[in-house]
Amino acid sequence: MAGTSLGSVVLFLLLLNVSSALQVTPNSPCASVCLDDPTRDASDPTASNTKASDVVCMDGAYSTTETGKKYEACVSCLQDSTAMGSGENDQEWFLCKL
Repeated sequence: MAGTSLGSVVLFLLLLNVSSALQVTPNSPCASVCLDDPTRDASDPTASNTKASDVVCMDGAYSTTETGKKYEACVSCLQDSTAMGSGENDQEWFLCKL
């Protein structure tokens, strides 16, 4: 029974890590806001991954921390973006993260 609980926790943590990644469409105008490293190639779809530590949960953190400001700006940009390409678009990335 303990092995099953441990396995469930590990699976949950792995899924949590996957679901916390913010993506943008390659060459999206949101890349400049969402990229972890602004020197990365905006056409690289893996350049915009955000780790769980880059996401804030408390409402107040959105306006008081750099992490919150970046996350809010990225999600805001994705919401309004019409960028499409490579079989994906920013609207889908925005909806995926809600």
